[in-house]
Amino acid sequence: MTLDLRPRPRAVLGRLGFALGAAALLAVLALGQAGPFATGQDSTTFVETPAEGLALIGDMVTGEARAARWTVDRALVAGAAGCAGLAVILGLAGILRRERAGPALAGALLGALAMALPLFGLLGG
Repeated sequence: MTLDLRPRPRAVLGRLGFALGAAALLAVLALGQAGPFATGQDSTTFVETPAEGLALIGDMVTGEARAARWTVDRALVAGAAGCAGLAVILGLAGILRRERAGPALAGALLGALAMALPLFGLLGG
């Protein structure tokens, strides 16, 4: 058995994934606990946003014109979903790059948690 004495690469991807995962988790918790920020809106979840996007694409294919209704809530959900997905990808890329496992694994887990909370209805309110 040989000892690998090569230095590990700096944990750039892992730390970036950790920061994005933390930001996504904070955004999801803010939306879940503080409620919908747009007036007169029901809460928007990760599941509803892609479904409405697919319905909009279907209407565009059939020729029906319908404008997308972007509110603060939908923008927050879309931003949180993007940050959570990037956090998981960057965390896994950091692990594959053999960076320190702590920041990379924490970023991937924070991103996965930010995706799981709204999907499984674990937020109160």
